[in-house]
Amino acid sequence: MIYSVPVFLSSGAYYTPVEVQFRTIAMDYWASLEHALRYKTDLPDAKLAEHSQTLLDCARSLQNVETQMQTIHRDINGAPHGGEAPTATQDSPIRDK
Repeated sequence: MIYSVPVFLSSGAYYTPVEVQFRTIAMDYWASLEHALRYKTDLPDAKLAEHSQTLLDCARSLQNVETQMQTIHRDINGAPHGGEAPTATQDSPIRDK
């Protein structure tokens, strides 16, 4: 997502585009949670197993969302789906010889 953020210079405010990478932020948060869960907690084993399973379930859900988003992207852009070979088109750099 792109936002316009003011940068204040001696000549005044200058708005510059800034990209916020939610996926990167989420991955960092995930890694922090998993690290804390595995190495920095005094939770009982049952609670630890419950949270570990929840993270695994989340990973599977996110994989499903990613696959669905890739399918939409491929349909919009005409890219091949998994297992399909790319085909040559008039505008494509791929050419039959």
